[in-house]
Amino acid sequence: MVLTQKVDPNKELVFEYNFQEILTMIPDKQVGLITKNGYFAGDNEIEWKIQLQADKVHSSTITIDDEIPSDKDNFHKFNEGEVDVSVTYAPNKNSDESQDVSDSFTAFSEDGIKLKIAGDGGSNSFDVDGTLTFTFKSKYSSGNHFKNEASAVLDEITTDVAKASVSLGDTEKSYKKFTNGKYNWEFTTDLSSYTEDMLANLEITDTLSKGHEFQYDPEKGIDELDLKLTINDQDVTNGFDYVINEDGQLEITVKKRQRQYSLGITHIT
Repeated sequence: MVLTQKVDPNKELVFEYNFQEILTMIPDKQVGLITKNGYFAGDNEIEWKIQLQADKVHSSTITIDDEIPSDKDNFHKFNEGEVDVSVTYAPNKNSDESQDVSDSFTAFSEDGIKLKIAGDGGSNSFDVDGTLTFTFKSKYSSGNHFKNEASAVLDEITTDVAKASVSLGDTEKSYKKFTNGKYNWEFTTDLSSYTEDMLANLEITDTLSKGHEFQYDPEKGIDELDLKLTINDQDVTNGFDYVINEDGQLEITVKKRQRQYSLGITHIT
């Protein structure tokens, strides 16, 4: 017999069985409470975010066990010893306002592979009824695809395991057509695994082999180059600066003070 019901941690389930007996039990696991994401943050670091939904649980009873799965070809690790973890709390009654509660939790890793985050139970502890967001970093030395997973305990309730992974942006460049003596190229890259701070300094360099060159007149701008840049099918060509450098390479950079784009699959043609 399988029973599925959404419950609050530590609250008893009471129901009638076979029209005769009353059964009482406390669930030992709750799914859907924990999610995890990762982003490249520069300097060979990966920023991981865990979001934990907690309903009427004291912060001192919360622990998170985070682990980096073994993979010798894609190696990354936490700092050994105390780990810098930022924690914010957004209460259900006012989810638009979050507050820094980092002082209410400690984080430690003995080997750089397993990380334990725990409510400290001190004077900064509090009743949680909302969303906790834990942010921390690992550092990689080799590879291009990195995994991380975590589970949590809220009082006596264990969550399921949340898994996340990040991959260095794959890039593809392909020839599309030839018209009036001009080649048309398309360049595609996936930038969804990078933080906004990194993307604000995005620079793309396109290099042609000998025998052909970009046709570009600085006075005419990108019109002569016939260049178009899209992000998730949104035309953002005007949000970037374009220049042909002294080596004949096309350099594309984000315009300063330009609004942040939510970058996913980026196409340049």
